[in-house]
Parts: sequence; structure tokens; C-alpha cells
Amino acid sequence: MIPRGMVALDLDGVLIRDESSWGIYHKAMGTTGGQRDINMRDFFSGKIDYGTWAMRDAALWKGRSIEPVRRALPQINLTEGALDLVEGLRSTGVLPVIISTGISEIANRAGDLLGIDTVVSNEVEVLDGKVTGRVRIHCGFGEKGSLVREMAERASIPIGRCAAVGDAENDLPMFRAVPLSIAFNPRSEEVARAATVVVRDRTLHRVREILVEHLGQVKRCIRS
Repeated sequence: MIPRGMVALDLDGVLIRDESSWGIYHKAMGTTGGQRDINMRDFFSGKIDYGTWAMRDAALWKGRSIEPVRRALPQINLTEGALDLVEGLRSTGVLPVIISTGISEIANRAGDLLGIDTVVSNEVEVLDGKVTGRVRIHCGFGEKGSLVREMAERASIPIGRCAAVGDAENDLPMFRAVPLSIAFNPRSEEVARAATVVVRDRTLHRVREILVEHLGQVKRCIRS
């Protein structure tokens, strides 16, 4: 059966409390500060593109065991209300998906905990238990909008029945692609201004209420 709608959910700072899954990697690998900060500064100053930033970060872990990251996975905490949000969407006949510029191990972990099968994120390559230093980019910094449209089309869901939840500048293209966007604890005023609705809360319960009410109305319109 074709879903009634689709909601694209950001990972870092939305579904999980941590603001960066790349940061989780760096902390586990002991590479916070130093070159990591230089890489970030170079990207946001426009000196390098997103792919180069990701490859530079991954190069810091080249040859290292992935085990410290895997040991950190059980410590990742879902934002309160995340499971309730996903269950509420499903009860309304809506498809929840995760679209993240974060790293697949963390994104897939959240997907497993929430029962979300469709997860798009970036893959830090691991071979024989060690990081190779390569990254497969499936979601670039400015690509969330095109990904939402592509995923909706593949699921035969009109974009008018889609919504998005995010908190950062890389979510802006996703916000522009859908009729309803929710900035959850936005990290800047630019993000807050771009959203249809702003929710500042420690839980996702209000986000659930807004989405279920909005998409429930869409559902009733389809039936009538």
C-alpha cells in the first residue's frame, strides 16, 4: 500500500541528543580538536567542499580499529519522544525516513532502535575491522532537498504530502522542498526563519502532535 505521506527526519540533534555523529566518531577515536577543527573551519569558510571535509576527517582515522566507535554505539541516546513520534507517523499511514549528513553506523543504529528502514547517510568505509580513510557520500551538505524529492517520487508520494524536521543549516534545502517544515531547537535564527514551525523543547512530543495533526488532515482530504 502506498503511504499517505512522508516525513524526512534529521538525525543529529533531532532523533539523537548528540549534535554530530561525526563528533561521536572523533570522540571515540580521540581526534577531537586539532586537525578536526581546522577541517571544519576550512569548510565553513568556503576553502573546501563537503566531500573534501569528510575525506579529511576520515583520513584522521585511517588504519585505526573501528571497535572504539562500535563500543560507543550503545551509549547513543534517542531524544525523548522519538519512538512516540515514529509510531504516531505510522499510525497515520505516513512513512518516516532518516536523511542525514552524519555517519551510517550511527544513523543505522538510530534506524534500528526506531524501526525506520529507510536511512540515507554517509558511509565511512571499514575493511577487516579498520577504517580505510575513505567515505562514500550519499548525502552532501546541500543535498537533502533533492533527496527528499527523489525518495518521495520513488515511494509514489506527492511532495505536497511530505514534511521535514531538522535543526541546522544543512536542513534548509529539505525545508524548502516540502510544504511543512519544523525546526526543532534550531541552531541559528536562519534555520528558525526558514521553518514553517519552530519547536523549542527537550522532547519531540510537540513535533509529533504537529505532524500527526497536519498529515491526518491530509489523509482525511484524500478520503473525502
